[in-house]
Amino acid sequence: MKISQYMFDFFEIRRNTEIYRPLTENEILQKLAVSRTHAEQGLYRDADDVLAAVRVKYGL
Repeated sequence: MKISQYMFDFFEIRRNTEIYRPLTENEILQKLAVSRTHAEQGLYRDADDVLAAVRVKYGL
């Protein structure tokens, strides 16, 4: 298989997956419920901590 055909097939598969389609209201509510559950379990990081780590990592 030629590289050009491989790349065409690769991106054609990606284009048909609808990765960036808009979420329905029900999907958003499901994601929110999972997020809340994780927060209750302490499975989150404070945004200020994340930003500080990024600044250190990239020298900002």
